[in-house]
Amino acid sequence: MSRSREYGLTLCAIVVGAGVALFSLNRAWLITTEPVLPGATNAVLEEAFTGAQMLTGASAASWAALMCALAVVATRRVGRVLAGIVIALAGLYLAIQSARFPAAFGEQGSISSWWIPAMIAAVVLLLSGALVIVRGGVWPILSRRYERGAKPPEQESAWEALDAGRDPTLADD
Repeated sequence: MSRSREYGLTLCAIVVGAGVALFSLNRAWLITTEPVLPGATNAVLEEAFTGAQMLTGASAASWAALMCALAVVATRRVGRVLAGIVIALAGLYLAIQSARFPAAFGEQGSISSWWIPAMIAAVVLLLSGALVIVRGGVWPILSRRYERGAKPPEQESAWEALDAGRDPTLADD
């Protein structure tokens, strides 16, 4: 596989992994029911809790991984390694939290299956972050074409002449 293709597929995996994680974190993971009045069986209050409400910091980890995808594009070797570390740690954190969720909250109500896509997305982020750390240094980088460099020692611009109080239309003889 070429470096450019590997680079593009890894970036897509990071964006899709973070997007799926954010999407699944905003769905109901836990639904609790309790009677409105003590002893009443037909009147129950049903409340849904999203994954973001139940897992502290999971949304922040997903957003951090998504933003680090931009850092992978914009940086070179050291910056890519740091971005890869953040992506891998975000995936690891999300994987641990998602894996612990059914056991931690299963007795409090009925659990939906939205924790499974979050777990898969977390593994994708973890593997993508590891790939950025290992292979990011050989991937294509942004061009320096548009970076501000030293101004060539040409003649003074018209604006600089006006700022200095000289008429730029008159030839210096």
